[in-house]
Amino acid sequence: MVYRVVFIIANTLLAVFLFSRGHLLLTPYFVSLLIPLQVFLLYRKEQREKDRIVAHIESVVLDENQGSRLTHGNRLYSKIDNLLYDLEEKYRESLREIEEKDSLLDVIQNHVNVGLLSFDREGQIDLLNKPARLLLSVGYVSHLWECFPGDSELIDDLLNFKTPFCRTLELKDKGPVLMESSDFILNGQPLRILSIQNIRRALDDKELDSWNVLIRSLNHEIMNSITPISSLAASVLTLVENDPRSDLVEAIEIIARRSSNLMKFIDNYKSLSQIPSPRMELIGVHSLLSRIAILMSVPENLFDLKVNCEEGEGEIFINGDLSQVEQMLINLVKNSMEASASTVVLSCGTRSDGAVVLSVSDNGSGFTDESLERALLPFYTTKPEGSGIGLSLIRQIMRLHGGDISIKNEETGSCIELIFP
Repeated sequence: MVYRVVFIIANTLLAVFLFSRGHLLLTPYFVSLLIPLQVFLLYRKEQREKDRIVAHIESVVLDENQGSRLTHGNRLYSKIDNLLYDLEEKYRESLREIEEKDSLLDVIQNHVNVGLLSFDREGQIDLLNKPARLLLSVGYVSHLWECFPGDSELIDDLLNFKTPFCRTLELKDKGPVLMESSDFILNGQPLRILSIQNIRRALDDKELDSWNVLIRSLNHEIMNSITPISSLAASVLTLVENDPRSDLVEAIEIIARRSSNLMKFIDNYKSLSQIPSPRMELIGVHSLLSRIAILMSVPENLFDLKVNCEEGEGEIFINGDLSQVEQMLINLVKNSMEASASTVVLSCGTRSDGAVVLSVSDNGSGFTDESLERALLPFYTTKPEGSGIGLSLIRQIMRLHGGDISIKNEETGSCIELIFP
């Protein structure tokens, strides 16, 4: 640019000099005409350089790739352009980092087992991760009304940003969930994020731990007391077995028999707190259920045993202890047989969350409301000779497998599901 200005000044001085001489007629006019042409070329050059810089800035604003560095004749413009290019590189690097963090955040919020729900004061949903959709049994929705249809009181409490929200709710088919809120401001807009956590497993674990403590205490206290009584009763019985007072002998026999039965009772329940740790291995579900069906389909079992698995791509696998899983299924089939079922169906399938479900359903008598509520509790039984450890033992084994058990009545009979993660 400097040399263009020098040429303009030189031409101007030359024109003045030629006009001062007077004897040259055309040359001064020709030189004078070069001056505006040079000014125009200088202006166009400057304008082109400015347009390049503006285009570069616009490419950054519009997130377009400018490509390689531009070359300018003007040192100042070249320096400005190089600075812009470096700024663009840092800007795009920052964008890449933000996109990577957003991707990571998206993976994390869908991978955690806690449901996350974010919304504004109007109830418009900004975030609803996969665990939340599974817990609330909804798809991709846009408003709180779609998550909690018909519960206007709950929605009003959620939209009251002045008061923190913390509540335990019972969701249909999901059990108890804990909901806690946290408020924040994003881009000047108040938002509330709600965590939704299924606490059924935690409550079940606490309940089972309490039962185990009780059973261990009973075992310790009762066995310590009953063992010497049983021993003494047996000793006394040998001393008085020829005694003519038959009522004394009969009383001692009753003491010995009841002591023995009580010790057997305690031994049965020791199994609930002394289950061996499962030896995990991959188990093919289809072949497992087929083996159970063959094993239980003997002539003396007067019921129809069927296997019904979802049609899919090949075998379904679970991670578990083969002997424990087989024993659980055998016990459930026996329970169905004792419930006067004429048809028992062994089924398997997968849920939307990836869990594998093994179910035993029958057309027997089903569960009463009381039995349905208390069936998994130790000591509870409806059988005259039952011990009350069958389903509670299965519940313990499923807990060791990281899974769960579900019991429900159907239109005809009942269905018990073993849910493996």
